[in-house]
This record gives sequence, structure tokens and C-alpha cells, in this order.
Amino acid sequence: MVTAEPSVQALLRRDWRDMGVTWVAQWRDAFRAGSLPQDLLAGLTVAAVALPLNLALAVASGVSASSGLVAGAVGGMVAAVFGGAPMQVTGPAAALNVMVLAIATRFGVRGVAVAAVMVGLVQLVLAFSRAGHLARRVPESVLAGFTTGVGLKLLDGQLPEMLGFDYRVSELAAMMHRPEWLHEVKWIAVVSGLFVAFLVVSTRHFKRFPAAIVGVGLVTFVASYVRWDIARVGDIPNHFPAPALPLVRDDQWLDLFLAALPLGVLAAVESLLSASAVDRMAPDRPAHHPSLELLGQGLANVAVGFMSGMPVSGVVVRSGLNVQSGARTRLAALAHAGFLAVAVLFASQHIAKVPLAALAGLLCVIGARLVELRTFVHLARKERLEAVAFAVTCLGTVSGHLMMGLGAGIALHAVNHFLHRGEDAERVQIAHERERGVRATLPRSA
Repeated sequence: MVTAEPSVQALLRRDWRDMGVTWVAQWRDAFRAGSLPQDLLAGLTVAAVALPLNLALAVASGVSASSGLVAGAVGGMVAAVFGGAPMQVTGPAAALNVMVLAIATRFGVRGVAVAAVMVGLVQLVLAFSRAGHLARRVPESVLAGFTTGVGLKLLDGQLPEMLGFDYRVSELAAMMHRPEWLHEVKWIAVVSGLFVAFLVVSTRHFKRFPAAIVGVGLVTFVASYVRWDIARVGDIPNHFPAPALPLVRDDQWLDLFLAALPLGVLAAVESLLSASAVDRMAPDRPAHHPSLELLGQGLANVAVGFMSGMPVSGVVVRSGLNVQSGARTRLAALAHAGFLAVAVLFASQHIAKVPLAALAGLLCVIGARLVELRTFVHLARKERLEAVAFAVTCLGTVSGHLMMGLGAGIALHAVNHFLHRGEDAERVQIAHERERGVRATLPRSA
């Protein structure tokens, strides 16, 4: 008697087979599309935006600027080769900034590299366990609360940098009653940051204009020509580090793994959400394969860790720009990584002169865009318990208790879903009745 194969095992085998078939098909389309000039131009445009972002996010995460460049080049290249979302662009992400900074503060730069490898291994496990298909179940209120918390945390760290002193935003608020703190502001830093922020915001409707790199480049040129006394990125190696296994002390491995585990899950969710957003932007292209995308992201983070870089994920801003710039295949994301590698090898001496305040201005714009105040107001009017889930998740992210905030937010969403299960069932029934009514009005084919 032949026993039936367990359904879970059958699903896993089918998913693994689909991963291989999808990967081969996507590469076949890349070479048959005949869109190499478009893809190269799109890759150059994205690289021009990604370069200052990678620098800024690396500095904000407590690691060297070169770690961000290496992560964008190496991680972006590996993910472009092996991932399951052809239009996706991979690199350092603002959503990961809070947790990477915590790891860098506690375990140092080497600990960040080890964490990148651990993040990659977590994503590989998720890829081969078909867990990527569950990412769509994360409630919108929790995700919006998380991104808002990341934005607020980013503003808290970068506003003082743009003002040129070491006070936190909370300390600055406490000093507002006495204007003496204005004497400590470095107005050259303020002008540098505001110029970049203004240029990025004012040109947001020109999707293909690389406002970030133009603004940072102009500020760097003026600061160098006039010889401003302003903090800069500092020396950057003009070569990639040799691949090596990153190590930490024996007594740090368990604590580091416990810190990297939620970061791996977060990076996976961030990548899949970005891939879903790109699918909506490019409906004429095949949809992404969740498990294959997690495979590519996992391999990318392992490679980045071995190159002493910082964790990466798919990024919706850069991926959206990739689509808007005319990209047709995964060769555009691959070209973006290649241009970043060229910048590391041949432009490191110029990148070292970039003022930190200019990067802070860019990050302040990103932080402000991550704050979803409209979503919170909408939830507060329509579904108050979901608004509480939003607020709890946001507070957990800002306070450094990310997993507690996410867990509490998901629990509140579950409670809200349970309390309104009758209404949800009624909505589904009405939708089915409408669908049957539409089908009944359609003419029958001969």
C-alpha cells in the first residue's frame, strides 16, 4: 500500500521546484528582452540616489561609511542575481536602522558583520520553509506603526546632526525655554542639511532627477572649495575588503543571535513588502516569487557579512525609482550594484569629503516620509483598536522595544479581528453575492 505524501512536504517540494523554474525564466526574459540600454540607464539613476543613502544610513547605524557602500554593491549584486523580484533593488534600509544601531553599539562593527550573516541564514530558513507566503498576513496598522516609529527614530538621531551638536531631540525640547542653545548651533551644518532637504523635496515630482546626489555633491564641492570647518564622512578605502569569516567573542554569540533573529525577520518582511509594492507599480511584469526573493536576500546578507558590511533588504524607494526610470529586467538592479562598486574603487577620495550634515538633511526627509500620520488619523476615525495597535507598535519601535511593540500590535489586531468577525464575514458574503450577480449578467459563450 502506497501512503500519500504529507501535504506540507508536498507544498515545500512544489515551492522549491517553482523557485528554480521561476529563476531560470526570469533570467531568460532578461536576455531576450533586448532592453539593455534602458536597464543600464535605470541602474545608473538608482545608483546616483542609492550612493548618498547608503553613506547616510551607514553613519546613522553606527558603522563606517564604507560598510554602507560595500553592502549596497555586494548585497545589491547578489540579490539581483539570485532574487525572485526582478525589479527589486537591495541595499541598506532605513527600516533596519534602529536595530543595526543597537547591535553596533553593543557588539561593535564586527558584530554587525556577524549579524548580517545570521540575518542571511534566518532568511534562507524562511525561504526553504515557504514562510515568505505568510508576509501578506501582517496587518497594515502594525506595519504603518512600525514605519512611523522608524521615521521618528531617524529624525531623533539626525536632526541634532544637522544642527551640528550632540543633543537629542528630547533634550532640545527641554531647552526651548532658554535660547542660549542657539549659540551652540553650527549654522554651516544647518545650511548644508537644509539645502539638500529642500532640493530633494522640491524636485520630488521629477522622478528621474537624482536630487540626492546632486544636492550632496553641490554641498561637498562648496564645503571643500571654501574650506568649511564641518564634520565629514572621513577616509574610505578605495578597495573592497578581502572575504573573511566575521567572529565575535565566545560569550557574545548567543546574545548576538537573539538580537539578529528579529532583525532577520524584519529584513525578510521589509523585502517582501517592497516586492509587493513593486508588483503594483509594474503590473505588466511577472509578480515576484516570495521564497525565491528570500533566497536571494539571504545569500546577499551572507555575502555582505563575509565582506564586513551591514545587513541589507529590498528597499521600496529605490525599487520604485528603478521602475519609474524605465527598468525592464533584473539587469537594471545588477547595473545599479555595478555602478556602486565603481564608485568605491574610483571615487572614494571624493566621497570622504562629504559633510555629515548634508547626509543628515537627506535622512531627515526620509524620516519624515516614513511617518504615516494620515494612516493613524484614518484608523482613529474608523477602527480605534487598530489605531491603538498602530500607536503601541510605534512606541515600541521608538523606545527600543521593537519585538514587544510588534507582538502587542499584532495581538491587538487579532482582538479587533475577533470582535468584528461577524462584520468581516458579512463583507465577504456581500462580495461573493456581488461576484455571482456580475457573473449572472455576463452572456454565455456559444
